[in-house]
Amino acid sequence: MNIALCDVDKNYGSKSVISNFSYTFEDGNNYLIKGESGSGKTTLINLILGLSEVSSGTISGTNKYAVVFQEDRLLEDFSAIDNLRFANKELDVQTISSELSLLIPGCDITKPVSTFSGGMKRRIAIARAMLSKSNVIIMDEPFTGLDTQSIDNTLEFIKTNQDGRMLIITSHIFDELPGFIRIDL
Repeated sequence: MNIALCDVDKNYGSKSVISNFSYTFEDGNNYLIKGESGSGKTTLINLILGLSEVSSGTISGTNKYAVVFQEDRLLEDFSAIDNLRFANKELDVQTISSELSLLIPGCDITKPVSTFSGGMKRRIAIARAMLSKSNVIIMDEPFTGLDTQSIDNTLEFIKTNQDGRMLIITSHIFDELPGFIRIDL
């Protein structure tokens, strides 16, 4: 299902963060929301997810979302296996092991994620979203803390596991991503 925003405004007190924004995100497409820090990217994501209310305007279209927030929001005392199974109980250990080995080769997926580096946690959060049962995937600055090689591997992992679902990524580091529709904030 498409996500339609019509004349959306978001204000925090007297400060306008998003003004008169209209856009329709269509099923199956990839979107790159581009903007500098503080331009309203995270605010827009929070509005779409219903985590924040619009000051005026409308947002329509309900979906089953998988989200990678700026903070990884993992279950720190749980293993990588349990973090992924939290989002998709049908995943078996062999599938999780195989998929995570593409993102984090040699990672002990039975250890609590609290023992992992920030970049490893970030990739586990991305894997959790990509392997979930959702029809829309939203990632807010998903490549923070990743080196160039990790970003390339992660983009390939995302592409391989997208399965035709809508993908919305925010970024202030990329100007373009192949196959993505760019939206400037």
